[in-house]
Order: sequence, then C-alpha cells, then structure tokens
Amino acid sequence: MPEVILFRGTIGLNTRTDPARLLYDPKTGIQDLAVAVNVDIDDTGRISCRKGYIEVLSASSHSLFANDDVCLFVTGTSLCQLHADYSSSVLATVTAGARMSYAAVNKQIFYCNGIDKGIFENGAVSAWTLPSTYVGPDTTREFSGPPNGSIVEHFNGRIYVVQANFAFYSEPMDYSRFDLVRGYVPLEKDILMFRAVADGIWVGTTEGVEFLAGSGPQEFQRMPVADYPPIRYTDVPFYGRVVPTADGTPIVDVSVEDSSVMWLSRQGICCGGPGGHFQNLTQRKLAALPEGNTGSGTIIDGRYIGLINP
Repeated sequence: MPEVILFRGTIGLNTRTDPARLLYDPKTGIQDLAVAVNVDIDDTGRISCRKGYIEVLSASSHSLFANDDVCLFVTGTSLCQLHADYSSSVLATVTAGARMSYAAVNKQIFYCNGIDKGIFENGAVSAWTLPSTYVGPDTTREFSGPPNGSIVEHFNGRIYVVQANFAFYSEPMDYSRFDLVRGYVPLEKDILMFRAVADGIWVGTTEGVEFLAGSGPQEFQRMPVADYPPIRYTDVPFYGRVVPTADGTPIVDVSVEDSSVMWLSRQGICCGGPGGHFQNLTQRKLAALPEGNTGSGTIIDGRYIGLINP
C-alpha cells in the first residue's frame, strides 16, 4: 500500500486564504496553517509548543531596554537596572506610567519619557542638561538643554529628541546642547517611531511611514513608503537584510550586518533597511492584525516577537 503523507510541516500562518483552499503539497506534506496559537515554527517547518517563561520580578514593569551588559526598566515611579542575577537596583525617580525611550551612545545611555530625562553611565544616572561651558566657534546662537521628548535616538553624531511632530537635534557631537529655534525636523503629524539606520532615519507618524534619507538635517530627503502607521513601541533595531525566497516570500537574513528596523502595523510585520528599502513581511498571507495603539517588540534568536496591547 503506498505511503500517504498527511502532514510533515508548515511554512507558517495564512489568514488571507479560505482554510478550505489552503495549498497542500502531497509529496512533501507541507501546508500553510489556518490557525496557530502558542506555537513556534522553526526553519525546517517543524511545529512545537511555544516556550514558557519564569517570573524573575513580581512588580509591574515596562520600558525594558538592553545594551551589551546593561538592562534598564521602569516599575512604578522608579527607573531600575536589572542585574545578571535578576536582582535590581533603583537608579532614579520617574513619572509613573510614562513609557521610557533610550539611546545608547558609546558608554552612555540617554533616556526620556516626555517628562523625565537623564543619562545613565557606570551604574548611575546624572542630569541631562545644558553644559555650563561652551567649546566651539564664536556664535550668537542661544543654546538650551534637551527638550522634554517622548523618543530619543542617536544618528551620525547627533542626538534627536522627539516632541509631538518635531524632532529636535543636538549640536554635532555635543549631545546636551540644542538650538530649539533652528535645530529641528518638522513633520505634519505626531511621531510614533524614530529609528536610525546607516544612511537615514525611519519615521512613523499617525498617518504612515517615511524614510529620511541622508547624513543629517541639512541633507535629509523625505521618502514616503507606507500609508499606514506603526504600532507605537513595537519598533526594534537589528542587523539583517530582507531577501526574497524562490516563491517571492520575503525572509530576513540575519547573517548580513545591515542596520535595519522591524515593527508591527495593523497591516502586518514591517521591516525598514538602508536606502529606504521597505518590506511588509506578512502582507501576502496575513490579514489585518488585532486592534491596538501600543505594544512592544524584541528580537530573540533571530526572530521578531511583537506584542499588541488591546
């Protein structure tokens, strides 16, 4: 009696096609899934139960950030550092409930949440304010410390601080000195995402996504790429490049060290790379994702994991 292959693996979830019409290859036993709940799918198509988790801190927490051996998070009114043994220490008092944004530059981590701001370095935090001394060419310009922004990012020798629909930028290599009158990039709508790659910045607003191509504010050229917005706080930087497979399905090659960004939108998981290259990775097979204005994202073992707050 000939062998009948029913199922050997899958290439992933497909919610755009009627479940009764999902393609099936009887020779390989490979098929799309109509439903996938709490499962992982590896590169060979094998399905396994999603890994569980253990609680390391009982307090309600948010705004987790890791850079090399430093891990920061917020719980209640405290900005804390998480240590390798999962113990934690309080670094500063911050406003409860305000999501924190971070930017690592050399040995420093700049942070802000729209109300509070500071600099983490060598296990402690300090005020992020205008320096008392000025070193540079003579000028009549008036400088200020960083504004109270909701997003902070570093790109090509400047710190950018986002406040509503404006991205204020610091003086070159002087991350605490801002010209608030002249030094900003204006956009039409409030900014939800602001992530740098090698040759520009990916910007997501309440209306869509665009790429600021160029090395700095005076050279930026705006490139609209999507007419739907990102879900706030789901953007994650990583190194990799989107490449198409034989059937045209895009995958991410993490062996290539291109600086890129991945995020969630209602229309799917999106990736932005150098040169303004944009790809919705799931639009061919996934219908609209669940409703949500905020979420979170991370990359573990080369896989993007995004969560949406309902």
